[in-house]
Amino acid sequence: MIPHDSVWHPIVGWCCFAVPTFVASHIMWKRLAKIAIRKLYRIVAITMIASGFLGIAGLAINSFLAKQQESEQEEISRNLTAHVLPPLTENAMESVFSLANGSGKTAISSGMLYCGINQILGDKDGVPVSIGKLSSTAVPNASGLIPGDSRSEPCLMIWSTLVKRTQCVDMKLWMRYSIEPQPSVTREKWFRLVGYQSRGGAFNWYPEPVDSQMDYCDYFKRQIAPPI
Repeated sequence: MIPHDSVWHPIVGWCCFAVPTFVASHIMWKRLAKIAIRKLYRIVAITMIASGFLGIAGLAINSFLAKQQESEQEEISRNLTAHVLPPLTENAMESVFSLANGSGKTAISSGMLYCGINQILGDKDGVPVSIGKLSSTAVPNASGLIPGDSRSEPCLMIWSTLVKRTQCVDMKLWMRYSIEPQPSVTREKWFRLVGYQSRGGAFNWYPEPVDSQMDYCDYFKRQIAPPI
Protein backbone atom coordinates (compact mmCIF):
# COMPACT_ATOMS: atom_id res chain seq x y z
CA MET A 1 0.00 0.00 0.00
CA ILE A 2 1.18 3.52 -0.83
CA PRO A 3 1.13 5.93 2.17
CA HIS A 4 -1.50 8.66 1.84
CA ASP A 5 1.09 11.35 2.53
CA SER A 6 3.33 10.19 -0.34
CA VAL A 7 3.30 12.09 -3.64
CA TRP A 8 3.03 8.70 -5.37
CA HIS A 9 -0.47 8.28 -3.95
CA PRO A 10 -2.12 10.85 -6.29
CA ILE A 11 0.22 9.95 -9.17
CA VAL A 12 -0.73 6.27 -9.06
CA GLY A 13 -4.39 7.24 -8.62
CA TRP A 14 -4.37 9.38 -11.75
CA CYS A 15 -2.46 6.70 -13.67
CA CYS A 16 -5.20 4.22 -12.78
CA PHE A 17 -7.82 6.74 -13.90
CA ALA A 18 -5.90 7.20 -17.16
CA VAL A 19 -6.66 3.58 -18.21
CA PRO A 20 -10.46 3.98 -18.55
CA THR A 21 -9.89 7.44 -20.06
CA PHE A 22 -7.69 5.88 -22.75
CA VAL A 23 -10.27 3.15 -23.41
CA ALA A 24 -13.06 5.74 -23.67
CA SER A 25 -10.95 7.84 -26.06
CA HIS A 26 -10.27 4.78 -28.23
CA ILE A 27 -13.99 3.95 -28.39
CA MET A 28 -14.75 7.56 -29.26
CA TRP A 29 -12.14 7.46 -32.06
CA LYS A 30 -13.76 4.36 -33.57
CA ARG A 31 -17.28 5.76 -33.41
CA LEU A 32 -16.24 9.08 -34.98
CA ALA A 33 -14.55 7.11 -37.76
CA LYS A 34 -17.78 5.17 -38.40
CA ILE A 35 -19.79 8.35 -38.92
CA ALA A 36 -17.19 9.62 -41.39
CA ILE A 37 -15.75 12.42 -39.24
CA ARG A 38 -12.56 13.69 -40.83
CA LYS A 39 -9.35 12.40 -39.27
CA LEU A 40 -8.15 15.93 -38.45
CA TYR A 41 -11.28 16.59 -36.37
CA ARG A 42 -10.88 13.26 -34.59
CA ILE A 43 -7.25 14.13 -33.72
CA VAL A 44 -8.32 17.53 -32.39
CA ALA A 45 -11.07 15.96 -30.25
CA ILE A 46 -8.79 13.30 -28.76
CA THR A 47 -6.00 15.86 -28.20
CA MET A 48 -8.43 18.10 -26.28
CA ILE A 49 -9.50 15.18 -24.09
CA ALA A 50 -5.88 14.20 -23.40
CA SER A 51 -4.86 17.81 -22.68
CA GLY A 52 -7.79 18.28 -20.32
CA PHE A 53 -6.96 15.07 -18.47
CA LEU A 54 -3.28 15.96 -18.11
CA GLY A 55 -4.12 19.52 -17.03
CA ILE A 56 -6.54 18.38 -14.31
CA ALA A 57 -4.12 15.69 -13.14
CA GLY A 58 -1.28 18.22 -12.96
CA LEU A 59 -3.40 20.67 -10.95
CA ALA A 60 -4.45 17.93 -8.55
CA ILE A 61 -0.87 16.77 -7.96
CA ASN A 62 0.39 20.36 -7.49
CA SER A 63 -2.44 21.00 -5.02
CA PHE A 64 -1.49 17.84 -3.13
CA LEU A 65 2.16 18.95 -2.96
CA ALA A 66 1.19 22.45 -1.76
CA LYS A 67 -1.01 21.01 1.01
CA GLN A 68 1.73 18.60 2.01
CA GLN A 69 4.31 21.41 2.24
CA GLU A 70 1.96 23.56 4.31
CA SER A 71 1.25 20.58 6.56
CA GLU A 72 5.01 20.16 7.14
CA GLN A 73 5.35 23.85 8.05
CA GLU A 74 2.36 23.72 10.41
CA GLU A 75 3.71 20.58 12.08
CA ILE A 76 7.05 22.26 12.79
CA SER A 77 5.46 25.51 13.99
CA ARG A 78 3.05 23.65 16.26
CA ASN A 79 5.83 21.61 17.87
CA LEU A 80 8.48 24.32 18.20
CA THR A 81 8.30 25.19 21.90
CA ALA A 82 10.08 27.54 24.30
CA HIS A 83 11.37 26.69 27.77
CA VAL A 84 13.25 28.57 30.47
CA LEU A 85 15.97 26.77 32.41
CA PRO A 86 16.73 28.21 35.87
CA PRO A 87 20.11 29.91 36.37
CA LEU A 88 22.90 28.33 38.37
CA THR A 89 23.02 31.46 40.54
CA GLU A 90 20.26 33.56 42.11
CA ASN A 91 20.53 36.14 39.33
CA ALA A 92 17.53 35.69 37.00
CA MET A 93 19.49 37.44 34.25
CA GLU A 94 21.52 34.26 33.92
CA SER A 95 18.46 32.18 32.99
CA VAL A 96 18.88 29.98 29.91
CA PHE A 97 16.23 30.07 27.17
CA SER A 98 15.65 27.01 25.05
CA LEU A 99 13.72 26.34 21.83
CA ALA A 100 13.00 22.67 21.14
CA ASN A 101 12.01 21.00 17.89
CA GLY A 102 9.29 18.66 19.12
CA SER A 103 8.46 17.42 15.63
CA GLY A 104 8.49 13.68 15.29
CA LYS A 105 9.69 13.62 11.69
CA THR A 106 10.82 17.00 10.30
CA ALA A 107 14.23 18.54 10.89
CA ILE A 108 15.08 22.24 10.85
CA SER A 109 17.97 22.61 8.40
CA SER A 110 18.84 26.17 9.44
CA GLY A 111 17.62 28.06 12.49
CA MET A 112 18.68 31.44 13.89
CA LEU A 113 17.63 32.24 17.46
CA TYR A 114 16.86 35.83 18.49
CA CYS A 115 16.06 37.62 21.75
CA GLY A 116 14.18 40.88 22.10
CA ILE A 117 13.81 42.88 25.31
CA ASN A 118 10.60 44.79 25.96
CA GLN A 119 11.68 45.89 29.43
CA ILE A 120 13.73 44.84 32.45
CA LEU A 121 13.23 46.21 35.97
CA GLY A 122 15.51 45.58 38.92
CA ASP A 123 18.33 47.09 40.90
CA LYS A 124 22.08 46.89 41.42
CA ASP A 125 23.45 47.51 44.89
CA GLY A 126 20.22 49.28 45.86
CA VAL A 127 20.16 51.53 42.77
CA PRO A 128 17.04 51.06 40.58
CA VAL A 129 17.77 49.84 37.04
CA SER A 130 15.38 50.07 34.10
CA ILE A 131 16.24 48.75 30.65
CA GLY A 132 13.93 49.70 27.80
CA LYS A 133 13.08 48.09 24.50
CA LEU A 134 16.10 46.43 22.88
CA SER A 135 16.75 43.67 20.39
CA SER A 136 19.77 41.45 20.06
CA THR A 137 20.83 38.37 18.16
CA ALA A 138 21.38 35.61 20.66
CA VAL A 139 23.11 33.18 18.29
CA PRO A 140 25.44 34.58 15.60
CA ASN A 141 25.38 31.48 13.38
CA ALA A 142 22.46 29.43 12.12
CA SER A 143 22.45 25.68 12.68
CA GLY A 144 20.10 22.75 12.31
CA LEU A 145 17.75 21.08 14.77
CA ILE A 146 16.86 17.45 14.27
CA PRO A 147 13.56 16.17 15.75
CA GLY A 148 13.85 16.22 19.53
CA ASP A 149 16.85 18.56 19.51
CA SER A 150 16.92 22.01 21.15
CA ARG A 151 18.88 25.26 21.09
CA SER A 152 19.66 26.97 24.38
CA GLU A 153 21.14 30.41 25.01
CA PRO A 154 21.53 32.69 28.05
CA CYS A 155 19.91 35.60 26.24
CA LEU A 156 20.01 38.01 29.19
CA MET A 157 23.59 37.32 30.23
CA ILE A 158 24.87 40.47 28.54
CA TRP A 159 22.87 42.55 31.06
CA SER A 160 23.65 40.43 34.13
CA THR A 161 26.32 42.89 35.27
CA LEU A 162 23.83 45.77 35.12
CA VAL A 163 21.04 44.08 37.09
CA LYS A 164 21.80 42.04 40.19
CA ARG A 165 18.31 41.73 41.70
CA THR A 166 15.79 41.29 38.92
CA GLN A 167 12.16 42.21 39.61
CA CYS A 168 10.55 41.86 36.18
CA VAL A 169 11.54 40.87 32.65
CA ASP A 170 9.30 41.15 29.60
CA MET A 171 10.99 39.66 26.55
CA LYS A 172 10.42 38.02 23.18
CA LEU A 173 12.13 34.95 21.85
CA TRP A 174 11.89 33.89 18.24
CA MET A 175 13.48 31.63 15.66
CA ARG A 176 13.88 32.25 11.94
CA TYR A 177 14.21 28.87 10.31
CA SER A 178 13.98 26.67 7.23
CA ILE A 179 13.04 23.01 7.27
CA GLU A 180 14.90 20.27 5.41
CA PRO A 181 12.09 19.42 2.93
CA GLN A 182 11.78 23.13 1.99
CA PRO A 183 15.21 24.79 2.40
CA SER A 184 14.25 27.82 0.28
CA VAL A 185 11.25 28.75 2.49
CA THR A 186 11.91 30.82 5.63
CA ARG A 187 9.42 31.04 8.49
CA GLU A 188 9.42 32.53 12.00
CA LYS A 189 7.99 31.37 15.33
CA TRP A 190 7.62 33.95 18.13
CA PHE A 191 7.24 33.60 21.88
CA ARG A 192 6.72 36.15 24.63
CA LEU A 193 8.03 35.34 28.09
CA VAL A 194 7.43 37.37 31.22
CA GLY A 195 9.28 36.69 34.45
CA TYR A 196 8.80 38.39 37.79
CA GLN A 197 9.63 38.00 41.43
CA SER A 198 6.75 36.71 43.54
CA ARG A 199 6.02 37.63 47.14
CA GLY A 200 7.92 34.57 48.29
CA GLY A 201 11.03 35.75 46.48
CA ALA A 202 11.03 33.13 43.71
CA PHE A 203 11.49 34.32 40.14
CA ASN A 204 8.97 32.63 37.84
CA TRP A 205 8.48 32.73 34.07
CA TYR A 206 5.16 32.70 32.21
CA PRO A 207 4.22 32.58 28.50
CA GLU A 208 2.12 35.53 27.33
CA PRO A 209 0.48 36.53 24.01
CA VAL A 210 3.11 37.94 21.65
CA ASP A 211 1.00 40.89 20.50
CA SER A 212 -0.46 41.81 23.89
CA GLN A 213 -0.31 45.52 24.74
CA MET A 214 -0.42 44.85 28.47
CA ASP A 215 2.40 46.22 30.60
CA TYR A 216 3.33 43.12 32.58
CA CYS A 217 5.88 44.98 34.70
CA ASP A 218 3.42 47.66 35.81
CA TYR A 219 3.16 46.07 39.27
CA PHE A 220 6.79 46.91 39.96
CA LYS A 221 6.67 50.35 38.37
CA ARG A 222 3.92 51.25 40.83
CA GLN A 223 5.68 49.34 43.65
CA ILE A 224 2.66 47.13 44.18
CA ALA A 225 3.24 43.55 45.28
CA PRO A 226 2.72 41.11 42.39
CA PRO A 227 0.24 38.27 42.56
CA ILE A 228 1.54 35.06 44.06
